[in-house]
Amino acid sequence: YKILVNKDNPLCIDYVPNNLIATEYSNLEEETLTKISATIYPYYIKMMLSARKKGFNIIINSGYRGATYQQEIWDYYEGKIGLEETRKRVAVPGTSEHQTGLAIDLIYIVDGKIVDEVTDSQEETKWLKEVDSTSLQQSLKNLDKAFKNFCKNKGHFGFPKFKSKSNKQSIKLTMNID
Repeated sequence: YKILVNKDNPLCIDYVPNNLIATEYSNLEEETLTKISATIYPYYIKMMLSARKKGFNIIINSGYRGATYQQEIWDYYEGKIGLEETRKRVAVPGTSEHQTGLAIDLIYIVDGKIVDEVTDSQEETKWLKEVDSTSLQQSLKNLDKAFKNFCKNKGHFGFPKFKSKSNKQSIKLTMNID
């Protein structure tokens, strides 16, 4: 699948999703409610509850970031680690998936403390491989098309439209055949 947002496929710098919702979890550094796209919120809750059933406590540390906030992150890291390292670690404003509200950074909490280093081979992350990401990838494909249309001609296409909660929701799935 195509990547929705990256340095080769930037968003319009003024893009703000129209379906952001505040989560009940605070950004620990900013002491503000983290906002994410309503599209991914149910999936996040399902993932968080699945983690808790396995004994792991995860919360959102970062969700939606507008271009201005992304620039602040860029400037902070450029001052701290220099331009070359910042280019490797931080997305340029307009190229961060966080600007879509569809990307989240999670933190893992043990005994009330943040665990900074978690690898793919640890028990804390093995359960993630059980989640089927096909439907989320299809959503990203659909959103990619909407964002490209938005950026090409705002007057003609307008902002991407998300399905309302009152209408029937649909999902596209692929069939895996062994």
